[in-house]
Amino acid sequence: MGKVLDAALMPFPPATPVTVYDSCLRMVFLKTVLTLITRRFQMAEALSANRSILIFLE
Repeated sequence: MGKVLDAALMPFPPATPVTVYDSCLRMVFLKTVLTLITRRFQMAEALSANRSILIFLE
């Protein structure tokens, strides 16, 4: 996951001037990555909660 965030934060070489358009694209990409990560964690929490309920009911 660290490599993905590094790529999102620094997709251009330092010599390249960063425009407003580039930074907007970077923010959209970061927001998308963070949304996917949080959804994955929420799904994992929901699955573990369902397992706990099923084990409790048995």
